Amino acid sequence: PVYPVARAEKRLLIHRIERDWIALVEQIMDPKKSDTAKNKARKSLKDSIITIAPVFSQMDYFMDDEFTIVDSLVAPILWRLSILGVSIEKTHKGLHNYMNRLFERESFQKSLSEFEREIPNMTPEDVTA
Repeated sequence: PVYPVARAEKRLLIHRIERDWIALVEQIMDPKKSDTAKNKARKSLKDSIITIAPVFSQMDYFMDDEFTIVDSLVAPILWRLSILGVSIEKTHKGLHNYMNRLFERESFQKSLSEFEREIPNMTPEDVTA
């Protein structure tokens, strides 16, 4: 963002996503972690995502009406929910609409590898197999 306050807000959001969501994703993907620890991280990630779900009914993107760098950070996490073992119920319509907006973007589609294109149809077991 051009304005310093908006830039600071985006940096704060990025910091929170890195600290909260990405840290949980790393725990889930860590082969050294126990199943109990991974399940706890899955629950925490799901709860955190669901907690902010109402925001997506109010704005088109993550705390903004326009696509920003924050959405670029969130998109890969949301794309990988199936292989992380996290499912978000369809009742969270605003969140699912947001995910669809992100995933349909040409830039997002071009960023996916051949393997990543298959992720929505995969389970955690498909990745470890």
